[in-house]
Amino acid sequence: MGWLLRSLATMLPKLLQTGMNILIQLLQGILAALPKIIPVIATTVLTMINILIAMLPRILELGIQILVALADGITQALPTLIPAMVSLVLTLAMALLQNLPTIIQAALQLVLALAQGLIAALPVLIAVIPDLMQAIVQTIITLLPLILTVAVQIITTLVLGIVQNLPSLVKAIADGIGKIVQVFKNTDWKRSAMTW
Repeated sequence: MGWLLRSLATMLPKLLQTGMNILIQLLQGILAALPKIIPVIATTVLTMINILIAMLPRILELGIQILVALADGITQALPTLIPAMVSLVLTLAMALLQNLPTIIQAALQLVLALAQGLIAALPVLIAVIPDLMQAIVQTIITLLPLILTVAVQIITTLVLGIVQNLPSLVKAIADGIGKIVQVFKNTDWKRSAMTW
């Protein structure tokens, strides 16, 4: 156990360095792709809104049919379901009460074994903690300038991308809202209420 922790403390800076390098490359890739991604997102959102508007009447109709069918089925099954559920709860409660001493005893043994294992490993853990802390802090300090630079680049690119595409995004949202309002205006509510 002690050898494993010491090896981990020795390898931790390299592991952290590799992980941070992968993260930075991923963030730089995202940063480079942002100007192309933002217009695609706006177009995708508008397309999804248009599809939803086109399918909304059918979705609502199917949803209402499902709710009515569920309500009818549950109403018809309630006289059988309620006694069965009460019987199930009573059976579970009785089984739990009968086995409660065994469950409590097993839980106490598990807690005791965990405590004993932790106490046995504590000296080794305490000995390695300073090395682990030093390795983590040293790696973060080493990579901090690069992390900050990439973070600033990402934020700047995001802001520029949003600002550049804001008119298109606002127009897409406004068009979507306008189409939703038009659907509500064109709906014959009296006729719809009669069919319900």
